[in-house]
Amino acid sequence: MSSIALAGAVGAAGLLGSMYMEAKTNITDDVRSLFVSRKAAREVAKREADGTLSLFYLLEANSISIPTKDSIFYAPDRSQETWLSTYHKVLRWSKFLLAKGVKAGDVVAVDFTNKPTIIHIWFALASIGAAPAFINYTLQGPPLLHCLKVSGASLFLVDDVVRNNILTAQAEIDSLGIEILVIDMTCLHQIQSLTLERPSYKPTNARAGDIALKFSVSRFWDDVRVGKATIICYVGETCRYLAVSPGLPLELGHWHRSKAKRWIPQMSPSTPADRNHNVHSAYGLGMRKDVWQIMRDRYGVQNVLEMYGLSEGLASLINYNRGPRGIGAVGRDGLLQRYIKRKEWATIRVDPVTEEVLRGTDGLCLLTKPNEPGELLWRVWDPSKVPGYYKDAEATQKKMLQNVTEVGDWWFRSGDLLRKTSDGYWYFVDRLGDTFRWRSENVSTMEVSSALNQYPNLKDISVYGVSVPKHEGRAGCAAIEVAEGSTFDFVGFAALAKASLPKYAVPLFLRVTPQMPKTENNKLMKGTLKKEGANPHHIAPPDKMFWLKGGWQGGHSYVEFTKEDWDDLEAGKISL
Repeated sequence: MSSIALAGAVGAAGLLGSMYMEAKTNITDDVRSLFVSRKAAREVAKREADGTLSLFYLLEANSISIPTKDSIFYAPDRSQETWLSTYHKVLRWSKFLLAKGVKAGDVVAVDFTNKPTIIHIWFALASIGAAPAFINYTLQGPPLLHCLKVSGASLFLVDDVVRNNILTAQAEIDSLGIEILVIDMTCLHQIQSLTLERPSYKPTNARAGDIALKFSVSRFWDDVRVGKATIICYVGETCRYLAVSPGLPLELGHWHRSKAKRWIPQMSPSTPADRNHNVHSAYGLGMRKDVWQIMRDRYGVQNVLEMYGLSEGLASLINYNRGPRGIGAVGRDGLLQRYIKRKEWATIRVDPVTEEVLRGTDGLCLLTKPNEPGELLWRVWDPSKVPGYYKDAEATQKKMLQNVTEVGDWWFRSGDLLRKTSDGYWYFVDRLGDTFRWRSENVSTMEVSSALNQYPNLKDISVYGVSVPKHEGRAGCAAIEVAEGSTFDFVGFAALAKASLPKYAVPLFLRVTPQMPKTENNKLMKGTLKKEGANPHHIAPPDKMFWLKGGWQGGHSYVEFTKEDWDDLEAGKISL
């Protein structure tokens, strides 16, 4: 071999070796991430010091530097705002809110559907130094009252579209001293007629919030094209719906059996319009692993930024994915990040039935090995500075765990099971605790239980999520223990659930048991219930399963759920 050929071979081998090492260690991305995060931290510290750490200042800066550039696009009516027009609307809202007595430090409850007005209100409150408490616009009755009480708001702004949702709770809201203000067209015209005036209050830190357009498979890409979007936000179900559209119903015609003996979505035939857009990246959480490549192959969305985080959590994960490695992961730590986080992050073993933390003979928690699922924890160096839950110290304390890796240390529990590979990829496994996800919405089992546990002849209730064949997420299931010697009105119970809960939170399944499983100290045990799910094949007498046949819309009573019904769900003959 000539010296030139040898040098070329050595160079090629070196290049391949460096590429392999980079793939294994991810050092480049680690360095880039650290640089960006530290730069952002310096900017936040600077703004905090000079009093400009507010969303309003970002809006104001853009209204000056790029006044005619597009800011908000609203798909339903195809309206478009510029940064300057948005700024002017925010100033008018600020003047209106100041006239209503809103001042710095106040909280204003906002119950609105997804429209530009919610952003105007959000930034207007930030300009004053007040904070919004965004209310899920499907809530009514006790869940709505609970949110208002926790928020501490004295003013409640309500979208005219959802004004009927507050009627059943209006008397109770009035008794709390909360002023209800329905924002109808007359009110909007009054606000838009106000003269422009910059608030004299100095803005302080404002709480963050998110807003998105209502999702529609048939209109999604048209909205993206007209709005000239380059990045889309998603939840897992969003991308699955796009992956199988258009064509037959999701649960009937677009599934086939894979060699791995699991159901995976089959991509619908592509159309020329599928790649007629400017989207290069998708950002969100919960995208199924088998949908990632479909989004790339069919729609040309090459970059997927899959993330993991909690609103009450202390940190987050993100997987900036551009290729086949790491598909399905919610985050990745390279060699450098793993070293930095070695004393900040941990995953511990928990009992899958009781959900109790497992400890060794030394009293410390048992840490998981690579690829082993465990509950994710974050190190807390000063427990007094944990933000936790708003005005709920007791709930925050329940998330704290001591003596994890050393005696006396404190950690914050995520309530979620994750696993990390030896290469540093993080994968979401399952949720622990009180929340599950159905129809792209988070469902609190505590809220569901609170709304239903006062029903006549109901001795005890335990709410949890169950997997349903051919459906994303987990459907609500309520295990109930009926008072001895009494009868139970399934029609009335269904009516109560549908009247007092958002439709995505209504339990679709009901498990009637003569004795609720509990620990020795009377704590409800959900582990076994969740493991058996709603499958009648796994549930032994005397327990019996019921369901809202036809789902929320079609079911008017809980009726017996048979093995044949389960088989029909598995065959895709029934959709909830």
